[in-house]
Amino acid sequence: MKQTTNMGRTITEIQKLGRKINAEWFGGELDMERVIWTVQSTKRSYGHFTPYISYRVHDVDGERGAVEINIGAGTLDRDIINVICTMIHEMTHYYNWCHDVKDCSRGNSYHSKKFRLEAEKHGLVIDYDPRIGWSLTSPSDELIEWCIDNELEDFRLGRNEYDGFSAKVGG
Repeated sequence: MKQTTNMGRTITEIQKLGRKINAEWFGGELDMERVIWTVQSTKRSYGHFTPYISYRVHDVDGERGAVEINIGAGTLDRDIINVICTMIHEMTHYYNWCHDVKDCSRGNSYHSKKFRLEAEKHGLVIDYDPRIGWSLTSPSDELIEWCIDNELEDFRLGRNEYDGFSAKVGG
């Protein structure tokens, strides 16, 4: 992977990783042409999926609708395995949405057992939190091995985000 030190290259790598994850963890079943990957601030989360058509895409084939999968800008420079976990977590929401499976309640913040069961089929370990349900996401041993075998590299870009503190950079 080329060094991901600018946002354009980072988004391109996220798109490539999304296609690779789809092929290897979802059996190629997800229509990745209907996904717009974004990198923006997300308060109190590592990413999100919009469970509705949130974009209109105009291309040579005409107009089509697309959903959004966002990776939090302030969380990109975590270990690549954790970023992959976030991508698979959000892609699991997309998978469930495509299959008319309601996997969240309470304004899409509380994750049900339906989410956990599907996410665990795609390389994640999901634990329970009383506030957000079956949402705490970590990699399975198989997913860690897959990341190592594919020689995935960390992103070298992360947004400075803060709540009530400041970080000084430089002298």
